[in-house]
Amino acid sequence: MNVAFVTSVTPDDDDASKRRTFWRRALSRFGTLTTIVIDVDAGTVDHDLPNRSADELGDVVAIARFELAHDIHPLRARRAPEYLGARWVHELDPFDLIVGASADLAPFCFGLASTGDIPVVLDLAAGSIAVGDEHARYQHLLAEVRRRCDLVVDTAIADGTITCAGFVDVERLLSPPIGPRRLPGAIATETADGVVVEAPDRGLRHRLDPLSAIVYSLADGRTSAGDIVDVLAGAFSITTDVALRRFHLALDQLATARLVTDDPELELTTLSFSGRRFRVRHATIDHFVAHHVHSGSEYGIPERLTPGTVAIDIGAHIGSFSARMIDSGADHVLALEPQPDNYRMATINLAAEIEQGLVDLRQAAIWSPPSGQPIAIGAAPTYAEPGRRVHVNTGGHSPRPIIADTQQLAAGEVVVASVSLDELITELRDGVAPDAPIWLKLDCEGGEWPALETAERLDQVDTIVGELHLDGESTPDRVRRVVDRLERFGFDVTITDDVDAPSLLGLRATRA
Repeated sequence: MNVAFVTSVTPDDDDASKRRTFWRRALSRFGTLTTIVIDVDAGTVDHDLPNRSADELGDVVAIARFELAHDIHPLRARRAPEYLGARWVHELDPFDLIVGASADLAPFCFGLASTGDIPVVLDLAAGSIAVGDEHARYQHLLAEVRRRCDLVVDTAIADGTITCAGFVDVERLLSPPIGPRRLPGAIATETADGVVVEAPDRGLRHRLDPLSAIVYSLADGRTSAGDIVDVLAGAFSITTDVALRRFHLALDQLATARLVTDDPELELTTLSFSGRRFRVRHATIDHFVAHHVHSGSEYGIPERLTPGTVAIDIGAHIGSFSARMIDSGADHVLALEPQPDNYRMATINLAAEIEQGLVDLRQAAIWSPPSGQPIAIGAAPTYAEPGRRVHVNTGGHSPRPIIADTQQLAAGEVVVASVSLDELITELRDGVAPDAPIWLKLDCEGGEWPALETAERLDQVDTIVGELHLDGESTPDRVRRVVDRLERFGFDVTITDDVDAPSLLGLRATRA
């Protein structure tokens, strides 16, 4: 395991110095420890990274500061420390754990982690946990900190950091007070909350993932009850609960038992967003998508929508946008998701809304008229092993029209029927008040082009959000033509670059 210990050059008192020494000694047990000393304001860096000079990385920080100062980078709206971390991570070897040693470095560490896909960010010496800039969306995490860690006084969120009175003990946060126990027989496993799950004992198919390794090493192979956990031959591995996953790490001190099985239901994790529970698949981008949509940063969904608002969700994925719209007060969402496994996940996450008639979820693909054309959709996602730092893109299934009965499908492709955008707009508009606002969200891996280029009822839509996917056919001229077309329908159109995905453009169109 590679651990980065990030500190600032701010002079410390003796107490802070002792704490820093303690954490360096404790963290060195996890594997290779790299110390990084940075002054964000001055743009200076010192470190013990192999094959990297301090001047070299200092230049990276200086370049980033220049970009920010001259307003020439798409991430300029971010806070400078977070952006510097995001800029700098491309020059670093991958880390499994980042530990920030002072509160002022929390945004910098968060930028490192969010861009580099590093799974945990702790701000130990300051007694804090860095959770990102959008602190207004993390009140439920604060409640978890209080409940799990007994930190009940002087706990607050400011500048994206949960700060607790007193010192947060990383071993207390990461070691399991209740560990999984093996029951008699080869197929029974009891989880930390006492739930018994049965499945064939297949043994471990892979090595422990980094977070599991942390929990196991700190627990020394034993639970608080003294039970020895056999992780090499058992049917389960020690793993972290969802609160120990990205954006929620170190907020849950319970390890749980997870069966290593082919049953997909046992490969799901539950997230919690302001009281809403959401199921995501392990080792995929599901939890990233759910977080960004529910935080409001992905599509700019307000906390409260105009009364009577309805929406069309094209490319529903696992249901994040539809759920967020309902949570913000939308009366109804008409959602399309063509990929079978994503559709299954959306039916799980939107089950209550579907039953209440708030969401109409259909397995279909958006395309140009007429509706009913056969569309081929890519194969189900291939899941990465938990031990690898890979997050499968479960949303990257591009639609492809089938133009002849003899056309062969690629391996794993499925065929669904198409629906035209005009048909959906007409159906939704006919069922609501004439002045009801309509949102249209498009994230359909290329299906947005034929939909937007042919729709004639866009005058009925008030807000369009989503992505334009660039490929060999989707040139800047094609983008310009779509923008011109939307402007003729009366929209103010904003196109933004995605610094993390050069083949994507952000789209937002609102009534002028």
